[in-house]
Amino acid sequence: MRSALWPHCTSERHAAEMRVYSGGDSSLITHVAVDSDGSLRGFVEASLRSRADGCTTQPVGYVEGIFVQPEFRRRGIARALIDAAEQWATSNGCVEFASDCRIENEASIHFHRSLGFDIAKRLVHFRRAISKEFENAKIAPKPTLYIFSGLPGAGKTTLSHRLAKERKAVHLRIDTIEQALRDICKIDVQAEGYRLAYRIAADNLRLGLNVIADSCNPIELTRDEWENVARQVQARFVNIEIICSDKREHRERIEHRQSDVVVRWDEVERREYHSWTRERIAIETAGRTEAGCFDELLSRLAVAEKK
Repeated sequence: MRSALWPHCTSERHAAEMRVYSGGDSSLITHVAVDSDGSLRGFVEASLRSRADGCTTQPVGYVEGIFVQPEFRRRGIARALIDAAEQWATSNGCVEFASDCRIENEASIHFHRSLGFDIAKRLVHFRRAISKEFENAKIAPKPTLYIFSGLPGAGKTTLSHRLAKERKAVHLRIDTIEQALRDICKIDVQAEGYRLAYRIAADNLRLGLNVIADSCNPIELTRDEWENVARQVQARFVNIEIICSDKREHRERIEHRQSDVVVRWDEVERREYHSWTRERIAIETAGRTEAGCFDELLSRLAVAEKK
């Protein structure tokens, strides 16, 4: 049914997104309609979003997709699926429920209005080629800045290395840059490593290359600055926080890891690290395999990048 609703997606992407929706993330839900013989009649996928166009409250329940098999339509199945998703959103503190469709999809607009949705906003995108070379050129997708964050020993460098290979992206590790500044320039590094990394990241994003930023990124200031790097060059960005919530396991990693940058456990404990107040993908690594964490990351990215 997903393939019928989103035919442009590969089977691998469908499988990855289905794992995310069934993986226990409390901000995602799937409801299915099943016939008496066990066959599927339809499904709805919904999420909790931090914002939605036309809505004024947070969070907002959001219909990510709904589909009913053609032979079962006009039997109230879609309404029942929407009602179930809406009840779930209400139980999670939502007072608004939103959705979207393409502006030319009159059937979907009629469907939404028949279920009580109001049109909150219409948006038409325009473009105009200003040179023949540009008009004839293949327009490349926007590059993405993957902003990894987390305390030393949480596992962010391991996962960011794997993502760099997977996405063929430029990998920028703040620890490497800062240690080079200490070794070569003999300076007491403060913010210089981040400032240098911002410029290198921007240069590569302008070339259309995906960039992975591997840093502690501990405070609101650096989080704002990384996001601004992407905005200034009109690139996309995704915040990814890597967490190890098991203190004992975290300490063992710090005390036994082999790295060119030496960090003590007491330094990790004293590290200033602000709580997150913005949207991000959070991956828990405690008690889990590297492969399992990476599979979850790819699945979560597949959902985030579709929004």
